[in-house]
Amino acid sequence: MLSSLKLILPKVKNSSFFKSSTLTSAVRGGGMFVNLLLTIFISKLISAEGLGLINLSNQIINIIIMIVLLGFQTVIVKETAIAKSRSNLNRIHSVIYSCIVTTFPLVIGFYVLRYFFGDNVLGYFFDDSLISPFNIISSAIVFQIFSRIFSSVLNGVGKVWQSSLVDESLNLLIVLVLIGILYTSKATINIVTIAACYLISRIIVFIVIYIYWRFGNEEYSTKGSLSKKYVGGSLLKAGLPLLFVQATHNIANSIDTIMIGGYLTPKDVGIYSIAYKLAFVSSFILQITNAVLAPRIASMYANDQIPAMQKMISKVNIGLFIAGAGSFLVLVLAGKFMLRIWGSEFDDGYIPLLILGVGQFINVITGCVGLIITLCGQEKAWGVMTLISAIANTLLNILLINFLGIIGAALATATTMALLNIFGVYFVKKRVGVSTMFFLNRKK
Repeated sequence: MLSSLKLILPKVKNSSFFKSSTLTSAVRGGGMFVNLLLTIFISKLISAEGLGLINLSNQIINIIIMIVLLGFQTVIVKETAIAKSRSNLNRIHSVIYSCIVTTFPLVIGFYVLRYFFGDNVLGYFFDDSLISPFNIISSAIVFQIFSRIFSSVLNGVGKVWQSSLVDESLNLLIVLVLIGILYTSKATINIVTIAACYLISRIIVFIVIYIYWRFGNEEYSTKGSLSKKYVGGSLLKAGLPLLFVQATHNIANSIDTIMIGGYLTPKDVGIYSIAYKLAFVSSFILQITNAVLAPRIASMYANDQIPAMQKMISKVNIGLFIAGAGSFLVLVLAGKFMLRIWGSEFDDGYIPLLILGVGQFINVITGCVGLIITLCGQEKAWGVMTLISAIANTLLNILLINFLGIIGAALATATTMALLNIFGVYFVKKRVGVSTMFFLNRKK
């Protein structure tokens, strides 16, 4: 294996993938570091319970955003990548216009429902202390929706690291700066002020990404000859199956936190959320891979370049395997020490950390199976797989959280995640003709 690495790594280093992923790696890695640093500050300032309320609010909001976006994010990346390769700039503008027009009424609908029913629904399923931070943070949903539309367009036209920056990393950095300003000015810091920092940050991010798209990408955004038309019908036809996939996948990934919030306490949510974040540190590498590969996979599949796709994916998967194994080893050896950084009340997160680490290791080494399936015309099949996984995860969480607490949540999540990705590898090989694991693609 070492000899093959010596041969393959120089090629990867000189490839366009390596060059385009360098800045993306820095942005995603920096964003993950800022995220961890932010959670440390929040836990020190308002305890594990306050951290749990903030994280639970964001988990619920992310599900709402996913529903309102109607599966458009992956469709936008695919459509803009293909449009760019064919120099069809009118199509890019039509996609942006149609996504905004289609999602805006849904955003208004959410605000109406929240106004009339939000407090009662939250109070019924969760602790009443969640109501205030959720209402404050969720006020920025309209800005987050539009930010994600533009970040997906940036990804599709090849602005990968810029897309990664505005999609999440910039928001976390601004929140951290705002909290730092409050702390140094000796202002009152509580759950309300921290929630307000998230609200302000997401408004700022939208302003930044809009200005960047409008004035920093003139080749796409300000051509006088460009026109747009509503193509929402075709986008919905492609997006709704993806929404089904994304809904089941995202719910499967967040149901543990949400159910801990419902069955246990905000403090348990805070402890579990840190174990989850540490276990999934290596996921930023897979996220980078997906962000960089998405337009390439869409273009290669559309142009029937399967052998080239296989070659690219095999090279990338070697790095994923090394990263996944190294990350898990760090969790085993230093997990207890890392949790102590947040405080002694987080010691109970060590066993969940190791269990989640095993699931994440399998997730990383199996590669970008979900991305390949959704971009290669197999959205419905992936939807069925993720639905089964989500149902199994939900049932296991209900059963195991009641008996084992946050350890049960970790067992349910790690098990269903591992099985979904293992089956995904088999499916991609059979239906697309590509193996996402390099050691399964050796020539006999």
